[in-house]
Amino acid sequence: MIRDGQALRFENFFKVPLLHVPISEQKDIVLFLDNETARIDALMDKAKQSITLLKERRAAFITGAVTGQIDLRGK
Repeated sequence: MIRDGQALRFENFFKVPLLHVPISEQKDIVLFLDNETARIDALMDKAKQSITLLKERRAAFITGAVTGQIDLRGK
């Protein structure tokens, strides 16, 4: 812990042990994150396409109901 009642001076920060992650592990992490963000981006694109289609269908349904092309009386 850095603070723990100590002043926040360089001398105190200098004593804090830092983790050293090997380059190979860093590269693995970057690859994983790149793959996951690409997957998330693709899912977001699909969701946006679905939203666009649903908006179009809603507009067509409303138009059909208003113009009498769709009977909403439940007969």
